[in-house]
Amino acid sequence: MDGNKFNNEEIDKCYSDEKANSKIKRNLSREEIGCYLSHLSVHKKIVDLDIYFAIVLEDNVSFDSKLVEVVKSLLDKKRSGILRNFTIRMPVFIPGIRPN
Repeated sequence: MDGNKFNNEEIDKCYSDEKANSKIKRNLSREEIGCYLSHLSVHKKIVDLDIYFAIVLEDNVSFDSKLVEVVKSLLDKKRSGILRNFTIRMPVFIPGIRPN
């Protein structure tokens, strides 16, 4: 979410300079507030959809080959019925992994 697109009233509903200063000793920028709101919306969706397990990644994440192996193993377990509450949704292509 682009924090610069929110008006002051919308920002005031979800953000407090006072709370930010008490925790991190500075105010958040509009970009940081937008990032926070984006993360919050993902977490709310996970709860609303009763998703048991999720991996939330930034858009600029880099994958190590070991992560690919772990995800492949989890997918294999899901396909075999060993792991039932595992869902993977990938908006980007990861070489070597087929989610379905």
